[in-house]
Amino acid sequence: MIVKIKQLKLVSRERGFTLIEAFIAISILLIAVIGPMSLISQSIADANYAASQITAFYLAQEGLELVINQRELNNSAGREAWLTGLDNCLDGKKCEVSLDDNFTLKTSPCDPVTGCTDPLYLDTATGIFSYDNFSARPTTFTRTITISPPQSIAVKNNGTNVDITIDAKVDSTVSWSDKGVPRSFTLSTLITD
Repeated sequence: MIVKIKQLKLVSRERGFTLIEAFIAISILLIAVIGPMSLISQSIADANYAASQITAFYLAQEGLELVINQRELNNSAGREAWLTGLDNCLDGKKCEVSLDDNFTLKTSPCDPVTGCTDPLYLDTATGIFSYDNFSARPTTFTRTITISPPQSIAVKNNGTNVDITIDAKVDSTVSWSDKGVPRSFTLSTLITD
């Protein structure tokens, strides 16, 4: 009988993993899989946000360039009012600017209460954003242009303050929504006649 008992003890030692060992093994595997998955998920979200910021920067820059181009066209045509065509944006009023199908500047005033809420549309074939290409894909981006009236600013010149009068300050603000969080990006420039 003693032999049989020893054999039973040997058999009982070879029965496999206990429940605690299995739980620990599964926990280690979950940590090894979930950790990198959450990092990948966060990296994708960060990349999407960075892409939106870059697009907003370029759209804001384009807004400034459209206003500067209109000023240049007015000057080259010899117009006395060098901001002709930008009336909807003058004196702090908010407006939307884009090019129409003939690449002519188009300005639209924004609602004084709600602001500029019309989305920009992206034509995926050409990569051009506009407000009037409704056959294109709507985006979450809106662009607001504001041209402030002439003002005087103080500039240091060789250690002394000098007041300089500028003709206009142009602000181009692009707004969008990122996972329900409102975001915006503003570029400004000073222009003269």
